[in-house]
Amino acid sequence: CLLPPALQPLKEGLGGGPRLVRDGEVSIEYEQEGLGRKFVDERHPRTAIGYTQDQETLFLITVDGRQPGYSEGMTLPELADFMGSKLAEYTNVGANAYQALNLDGGGSTTMVVRQQVVNRPSDETGERPVANALLVVDTTATL
Repeated sequence: CLLPPALQPLKEGLGGGPRLVRDGEVSIEYEQEGLGRKFVDERHPRTAIGYTQDQETLFLITVDGRQPGYSEGMTLPELADFMGSKLAEYTNVGANAYQALNLDGGGSTTMVVRQQVVNRPSDETGERPVANALLVVDTTATL
């Protein structure tokens, strides 16, 4: 899929795939992005990002998985449906994701809020070392 030209020079970029929601509609674009059907249909820990139509709210989602009796994970259709039509039920925003993207998941699925892991990573050893991360930083907060 082609992106519109950047309005300003890019400083950083984020990759992921497949797209889950396009313009408010579930649109799992795995074939266009060269991903296999097995990746789509199997339940795994997942990580996703999305934002509302007014671009005022960013959603960061982790889904635990591979832990029988606790969490089995989600398929990509389940995750896309959650992002595109169920987020409003679980947040005080009153809106769902208008655009959403699946990020690296599996054993890498970890969310840290205020220096605390707030999910249950699927690896037996807990957090998996990874080469990169998406950070959201409040630059207005005082230390």
